[in-house]
Amino acid sequence: MSIFSRLQLHTVTGGLIFVNTLLFLCLCLLSQSLVNIDPRALILLGAKEPFLIAEGEYWRLVTSMFLHAGWIHLLFNNIALRAVGQYMESFLGKKVFLAIYLLSGFGSCLCSNYFQLSLGVGASGAIFGLVGVGVVIENALFFQGNLPRPVRSLPHYFRLCPFSFLAVLNILIAITFNFFAVTFDFHTYMDNAAHLGGLGTGIFLTLMYLHLVENPLFYISWARAGFFFFLLIGMGGFFVKHLS
Repeated sequence: MSIFSRLQLHTVTGGLIFVNTLLFLCLCLLSQSLVNIDPRALILLGAKEPFLIAEGEYWRLVTSMFLHAGWIHLLFNNIALRAVGQYMESFLGKKVFLAIYLLSGFGSCLCSNYFQLSLGVGASGAIFGLVGVGVVIENALFFQGNLPRPVRSLPHYFRLCPFSFLAVLNILIAITFNFFAVTFDFHTYMDNAAHLGGLGTGIFLTLMYLHLVENPLFYISWARAGFFFFLLIGMGGFFVKHLS
């Protein structure tokens, strides 16, 4: 079996992983290094750079989600995309999956561009948008009582609702990093604004999609997920603002 068949390029998820990897190899070529990626190469290929975006280079809000700053960054995001993407693509269908992925990445970059006045790249915001899809769906199923087993405790709930666990964990990480950054006066390179922006965008888009297709899950999940969405906006804005 070839590496290309293993990537499953006939799927949107496999295609996205391939594009991420191909563009990273281009970055290595431009940087003339397999280890140290030159920031000038990132800017050349479309990284999020707030001052250039302010001058009208809005396409960076899209291209930045396909670039990565190192092998570890690329590896972790591709693994996460494969794990979450395959599941969500089969659930949503290729077209809706790709639309939510791209729009979540766009929303993620918008949020990052507002709060983080620094160079930014990575697919994690778009991936957290897919996590947002899972948050809406699994909470609708929880409210319906359609989870595989009844929930007996909070830890048990998070085992049955892994996307909600990832969402809450990400919020707690943002709060923790903000606390230490403010207390000890240091700068963190984790783009919590991008993660929270992608997560919130994914939740919002899923609610809109379920409403447009008149899926009964919408009427069950809109209040709970809507509350979670606005909680993200409020908490994200408050805690991430000091990380710029």
